[in-house]
Amino acid sequence: MLRSLRTDHGVKMDALRRAIHYAEQHLGIDRLLLSPALRANAGKLLLERYGELIELSASGQVAKPIAIDPKIAFGRPELVEKGIQTHTIVERIDAGEFIEDLAEDYDLTPEQVGEAVLYERAA
Repeated sequence: MLRSLRTDHGVKMDALRRAIHYAEQHLGIDRLLLSPALRANAGKLLLERYGELIELSASGQVAKPIAIDPKIAFGRPELVEKGIQTHTIVERIDAGEFIEDLAEDYDLTPEQVGEAVLYERAA
């Protein structure tokens, strides 16, 4: 048991080192651990930057699947990866279509479709 705890700790430390390296090399942030924009959630290291959460532990992936950008689609919420507006997905769900079908049509995961629906319902 002690051995597995050491291994798990080593994996977490490696992830932390990679996150710090990514922040320094790609984002130009020195002393990341002192940054007020640093966040942590469920074992993930996140950085709030330009209104988005960047997952440092995943080499800079945008953590939010949905974004609002006034320069894109007149600021309507959309799924970041595909550029599909959330209201478009909800309109199809409200018309009786299934999440799995929408996921296939838009090359999304069912989870991404669910995020779009949740976002629209909460707005």
